[in-house]
Amino acid sequence: MIIDTHCHIDLYPNPKQVLKDLVKNDITVLAMTNLPSHFEMGYMHFQSLKRIRLALGMHPLMADSHEKEFNKFLKNINKTSYIGEVGL
Repeated sequence: MIIDTHCHIDLYPNPKQVLKDLVKNDITVLAMTNLPSHFEMGYMHFQSLKRIRLALGMHPLMADSHEKEFNKFLKNINKTSYIGEVGL
């Protein structure tokens, strides 16, 4: 069994194909997002997947330059059980 606990699927050139390949190969993934807006864009694509989960994130290196994203972080925090990047 393969489990990837920190994968940025959204940064691949074709994230939808990556998801299809992961499902096909029965790979478990905890997918990270760097910004809450990225979580919002990807959220619907992960809902039906059993072994691939999407984590809400605010990458530490991006937090200062994306302060407006913090409200989106709070808005989406109840949509997932996973927080993958925390910009303190």
